[in-house]
Amino acid sequence: MKHLMKKYMRTGVMAIAATVTMIGLSPAVSAQDVVEEARAALSQEILDRGTISVATNFNWPPFDYMSEEGEPTGIEVDLIRVIGAKLGLEVEFNDMKFPSIMPGVSSSRFDVGMNQFNITPERLKTLDFLPYFESGYGLLVPEGNASIDVNNLCGKTLVITQGSYYISYIEEMSKACTDAGNPEVGMKVFQSAAETMLALSNSRGDGFITASAVGTYVAQQNPGLELSSGRIEGRQDLVGFMIRKGSDLDKAMLIALESAVDDGSYLEVLEKYGVSEGAIGLETMRSLADNS
Repeated sequence: MKHLMKKYMRTGVMAIAATVTMIGLSPAVSAQDVVEEARAALSQEILDRGTISVATNFNWPPFDYMSEEGEPTGIEVDLIRVIGAKLGLEVEFNDMKFPSIMPGVSSSRFDVGMNQFNITPERLKTLDFLPYFESGYGLLVPEGNASIDVNNLCGKTLVITQGSYYISYIEEMSKACTDAGNPEVGMKVFQSAAETMLALSNSRGDGFITASAVGTYVAQQNPGLELSSGRIEGRQDLVGFMIRKGSDLDKAMLIALESAVDDGSYLEVLEKYGVSEGAIGLETMRSLADNS
């Protein structure tokens, strides 16, 4: 738990210190990695620049975070580096507060935004997305309780962080329980994610609703916690890279990602972080191409 709390503190300080922090470039790309069809779809402006400018927040493991050595790492970091290599471009990472990412991309300040962004109809009105992952949801629970029935939480108490979207979701679940004559779903609210995880590790609640990928990572870092064996029914979110609407970068990135699927590097990244269950097929990756 100390490791988790240190990570929240370290990346939190970085985000507060400046609105945008340019972290640096990915390692130089090799000519043998380049997919010519993908590179041919790039604009001359990006070709001349030689980089993809990426906006993110390095406070969201396992998608985007800083390693103990102070280097950008995570599922999205590794995937965008693979894509960049196939485009023959270096990747420039810019660390900023989460609310600044979407406007930064829509205003063309940055080429790509990422931070486990769920693809929603509202977001598709102003931005393009390249899907790469399907996120299921489960419960992070104290060790030994993985068999909890995540689809019947009546009478259970969940821990949650203040301001979370899931507060209203828990309230809806609780109402469904009481309407059916069952005990309510209790809720304990904490000020920060670190406090919430500490409370859960001390068994002050029965579980914490989380995306499976995040829960898997947190459980790996904290032996006193584990992810439920079951998944919440009816909760599947498609996650993608955010791109300015009308940009030709989405086509180039799609071709590069297709190549990563073909050569196995896409699945290799997901397996590295233990989240291969979130892999999607080419048809799903291409599903938004006509909406650009």
